[in-house]
Amino acid sequence: MSSLTLKDRLLILLKRSKKALMVYEGLLQNRSSTDLSQLQIKQWRDVNLTLLAELSSYLQMKDSLGTSLAQNLSDLYEGFYSEWQAIETELQEKQNELIAAAKREDFITAHTISRDLIAIKAKRQANRAVCYELKRVLKSVSQPEKPQQKALSLAITNSRAQSIKPASSELSFTIKKPSPQCEKKVVPFRWKNTKGEKDNPLT
Repeated sequence: MSSLTLKDRLLILLKRSKKALMVYEGLLQNRSSTDLSQLQIKQWRDVNLTLLAELSSYLQMKDSLGTSLAQNLSDLYEGFYSEWQAIETELQEKQNELIAAAKREDFITAHTISRDLIAIKAKRQANRAVCYELKRVLKSVSQPEKPQQKALSLAITNSRAQSIKPASSELSFTIKKPSPQCEKKVVPFRWKNTKGEKDNPLT
């Protein structure tokens, strides 16, 4: 999976979304489905249609492999995430209304609110699922180093390199020729073969 490009990952997500859409459409055409089930499925289908439309438009862009695609996906994620959070607030408010209606024994209003809650919860589930999928795609994107940062890093490296003087300009070495007696005592470097073979001198 690490070798997949951002476009490849989007194509995979697009295919999965299309497959899910076919399932939702089939369930909506099923006459045996209850009215409440249809209410849920419609929310899932509508959110999925929005995702499909956005992904299709991004993949048709000329710069589909550039940073603009990653930025568009990030904006899309933020949009779905904001919608998800707004739905959470709406869900909490409706729950409070349902409790208040039940306490008043206004069960007709409670029934209406309950239907609304079914649709709201389904929409929350769909938006949360989209956020999860988009986050998985965005997590695989590595942001390249910005030109300004790269230039600054190069300038700092060059500055440090110029401030370091070569060792040969600061140090001087006196090399003496070894005496014949010392040459006889020199032992050649040896290496040990990792396969267990006998030591052999370096040549």
